[in-house]
Amino acid sequence: MKYKMLLFLSLALLLFSPVLAEEGEAIPIDDPQEQVVIETPLLTYGMTGDDVTRLQQKLQRLGYYDGEITGSYGDLTRAAVKAFQSDFLLLQTGEADADTQEMIFSAQYRPLRLGSVGEDVRQLQIRLTTLGYFSGKLSGTYLPATQDAVSLFQRCAGEEA
Repeated sequence: MKYKMLLFLSLALLLFSPVLAEEGEAIPIDDPQEQVVIETPLLTYGMTGDDVTRLQQKLQRLGYYDGEITGSYGDLTRAAVKAFQSDFLLLQTGEADADTQEMIFSAQYRPLRLGSVGEDVRQLQIRLTTLGYFSGKLSGTYLPATQDAVSLFQRCAGEEA
């Protein structure tokens, strides 16, 4: 048993020890104090590429972008970024700076309010109907009837409407 443990420890030391240079000089593999800084490129009108494609895809999943995924930062992408910035209380520049991109890529949803349109609104209407708070048309448009149903649900749940 001791022999197997000794063999295991020896093997572990060989596998996980620092890489050795000539003459037994140790070269550190990782510095736990070192921070890796990843630069986030500023994405602006007229740019093209994979970063823009990923931005359009995420904005589309969140319900802000309904155009074709082209990888080209045009009018629709700029409008989608501005709408996102507005909803998340960021400066509305239409440019995807590092702060905007961080918020976009970490967001799981978009805030819904009067005038919002999309599949997420329709899903909200379906849930409210199932719970008995909404009896209107499942239109995917956040109209006063949807707003009233949300307010009623919030009051019944003890939330401030």
